[in-house]
This record gives sequence, C-alpha cells and structure tokens, in this order.
Amino acid sequence: MLDAFRKGGCFHSRTAMGMFPHVREAVENGDCLLEWDYKKGKPPAPLLKDMFGSERRRAKVTIQNTLISLYVYLYMCVYR
Repeated sequence: MLDAFRKGGCFHSRTAMGMFPHVREAVENGDCLLEWDYKKGKPPAPLLKDMFGSERRRAKVTIQNTLISLYVYLYMCVYR
C-alpha cells in the first residue's frame, strides 16, 4: 500500500494490483490499463477499475480498514 501511495495516480487500483496476482498479470500483459489520460483520447484497452471493479472495491475497503485501525491506535496512544 505504501508503494502504491508513493507512486501516485490511482491509489486504489495500484493497491488492487498488489493484492491480486491476476490483476497484476492483466496489467503487465496489456489486457487492461492501470490509468489513462483522456486528453489523449479513448484508451486502447479497458481500465483496471472497469475490468476488475470487485477487486478494486476490496482494495478500497482494505485501505479504509487499515487507516481506521491506525487512527484508533494513535488515538489510544495519545489519550490513555
């Protein structure tokens, strides 16, 4: 997750790539694109978020749960 955050772009899609090998393989094989700049026109392949919506949503939930857990931990450290 930290690597995805550092690289920028679509954080949830990058996290999904790290969580699911089949998603990473699809991006590496060119079956789908991680991101696309629509100023260049229509993408030549489907985007990861369209092709693997379920996996991307699971990555979003994982990110949210991790951040909530971190927040609770930090809160408990400060206000014991």
